[in-house]
Amino acid sequence: MDLYKKEWYEENSRVIESYRNVDIIDYGCPGKGIIKIIRLFSGVQISIQDMDTDTVFKSHSFDTDIISINYCIEGRQESVFSDHTVSYLPQNHLSVNGTKFLPKNFSFPLRIYRGISIVIEKKLLDQDTEKLLDLFGIDISQMEEKLGLDSKWFICHQSYEIDSIFNGMMRAVGDAAHPESEENIDTELLRLKVLELLMLMNRLVLGFDVEHTYFSVEQIEKTKGICKLMTESLYGGKNIDEYAKEAGISPATFYKVFMQIYGDTPHSYLVKYKMNLASMMLREGNKKISDIALELGYNNPSKFSKTFKEIYGVLPKKYQKLK
Repeated sequence: MDLYKKEWYEENSRVIESYRNVDIIDYGCPGKGIIKIIRLFSGVQISIQDMDTDTVFKSHSFDTDIISINYCIEGRQESVFSDHTVSYLPQNHLSVNGTKFLPKNFSFPLRIYRGISIVIEKKLLDQDTEKLLDLFGIDISQMEEKLGLDSKWFICHQSYEIDSIFNGMMRAVGDAAHPESEENIDTELLRLKVLELLMLMNRLVLGFDVEHTYFSVEQIEKTKGICKLMTESLYGGKNIDEYAKEAGISPATFYKVFMQIYGDTPHSYLVKYKMNLASMMLREGNKKISDIALELGYNNPSKFSKTFKEIYGVLPKKYQKLK
């Protein structure tokens, strides 16, 4: 099983480091897009994604039968399907998909995304790997059927057991984004954790998946448009319900779709957005705190300082000195 398959990635992607069982790939996208691929068994590999980009990636067609198990550590992933519906993988959730139900394209609404994927290429599972899976009671075909991968993108509830498995995988991989060798990767622990995960997936029963809603592309685009207007009108803008009505979407639907895209309420998202801008202005150090507060729509500097502390843990004045 070749670790880096050019046809699976973007046109500008390239291998930037390579070892016997490890490839590190740069997606070649604006911002950051680093993928670390590790071979575990014949036909089974794990990839660790570290993304900071607003690029929309196209899903490439596979000439082989694969199963991909994906876990979001940080951020969230947006997937658009061929029937023009959209769904989301939130932080600390797991998704499973097969070749027959892949998203048309995917992106990261918060830009930041860190995740782990286990990719099983069924035709490359050799006799030794199949014997090992059988020893642990793992039936890949049964798992596909049970999870309904022919017709849906399976998303699993957050659970302590799943979180524990993927935390173990991250410990096994190590902290270094660009290892000097494979020595800091605990391959044996990774293999055990993958087997543990597959055993869990084989035990999953109906009802363990998330009852999530697929939204239309039109609803998603309208909601993103409103979010853009909100962030462009930080001082003296309209209220959220007015934006929604002007965009032709009910406030109730807007709030529901917004939560799916950004994982937060519009109000909370906007507050965090403002405080992030404030932190950048404070680091630059050439503006008064009262002027920053006013620029971000806070007529009362004390209220601004209190809100900033709730997000960053310190008052703006102290933050400015620390930076």
